[in-house]
Amino acid sequence: IGCLLPVILFSMAWFPSDVRMKDFRLADAGRAGNDPLGILFCALIFLYVGLEASMGVWSRPAVAGKWGLRPPLDQLLLAGYWGTIMLGRLLAGTLFHNIPGQKMVTRCAVGSLAGLVVFAFAENLYLAAAALWFSGLCFAPVFPSTLGSAGRVFTRYTGTILSLIIAASALGGIALSTLVGVIAGAGSMKAGLILVA
Repeated sequence: IGCLLPVILFSMAWFPSDVRMKDFRLADAGRAGNDPLGILFCALIFLYVGLEASMGVWSRPAVAGKWGLRPPLDQLLLAGYWGTIMLGRLLAGTLFHNIPGQKMVTRCAVGSLAGLVVFAFAENLYLAAAALWFSGLCFAPVFPSTLGSAGRVFTRYTGTILSLIIAASALGGIALSTLVGVIAGAGSMKAGLILVA
């Protein structure tokens, strides 16, 4: 029965029209990588995935250090974060599919900033959990909206630009979460979380 739920939710979601994706071609990588808009898409996804991963990696140690939250409660906090990301993507594809991608991403960026600031400075565990989950909800539509926009803009080499964006996302997830850890180790976890915000 659990396997049927994704099928039902997928059938309810709305997806943009086919962008006639072109395959990855190494010959197009130089053109796509030198296009200012392509660089902007890669930079946005580098930062976005880095922030999403940083909160996924460092939110548990943050609450464990500040409030002594231990397993399994810290794992539930983290599961709530990833769960709200999935919920946000479901809502973006169903209830909010009429909102243009640029507006959606801008609003979500502001919402996630608010959530991250509250999480970094929260003096109450429940407020911190709510802020973390709200950030996850706001993070959710950024990745698919950005990929969809890139696919619509770069119709001549869609596969190539999407491959570059995915590579930038992996690099961002590793580099920024590591940087937050270095800053947290050298200073404090709060300093690392402020960097994320």
